[in-house]
Amino acid sequence: MMRFPRRCRGSMPPRYLALNADVAAQGGVDAARHYHDYGRAELRAVLPAGQGLNHPASRALDPAERVHWQDVLREAVAPLADLIADHPRAAWLQTGFTLAGYLRQCPDVAVAVDTPLEAAFHFLEFGLEEGRLGRPETWDAGFVLARHGVATDSDSDTATTVLARVLGQGVSPLEVVLDEIQMWELAGLHGPELARISDHEYYHAICHSDGPDAGPAGL
Repeated sequence: MMRFPRRCRGSMPPRYLALNADVAAQGGVDAARHYHDYGRAELRAVLPAGQGLNHPASRALDPAERVHWQDVLREAVAPLADLIADHPRAAWLQTGFTLAGYLRQCPDVAVAVDTPLEAAFHFLEFGLEEGRLGRPETWDAGFVLARHGVATDSDSDTATTVLARVLGQGVSPLEVVLDEIQMWELAGLHGPELARISDHEYYHAICHSDGPDAGPAGL
């Protein structure tokens, strides 16, 4: 049966200071306190790139449930959003993860889930252990300004600094998108699915722009 024990905030991995040399250089810094006060808002690295979380005790599912995790979610009484919010690893959603970024970086997950939101549960239960952190790698200045009202500088900003400012406005990591491709991913339009609908819709639009009798010659 799906277990949701008391939310596990988790202990600060000892590598935090090693991954953030400028913090370590201050000397005598309590890693957990620094992360709580500053590092979380700055989206400081907690795990090395590509390294997964090794903490089986914070899983929500037992071994048998993990094999058929999507069936478990479908049969659950609680809404999926509540299962995500109550997951023992829910705090990891605040470490730089975005649902759109995760879908973009993990096409195998994107095509396997029934809904984009299901991928957020996959991240907490599986992706973290596999070193798939879902932090977006791209951003578009015009898109971010139009969607989130955040002005950016392409010369000095990075995807991480832009993301930190957007999250700082209170936008949920499940809703953040930093460019158009991420927007389509969050809408469930990715890879094969996007290709399936895009060509015929483009063709339909072109035909109608030239009149109902237009065909290939109109292209």
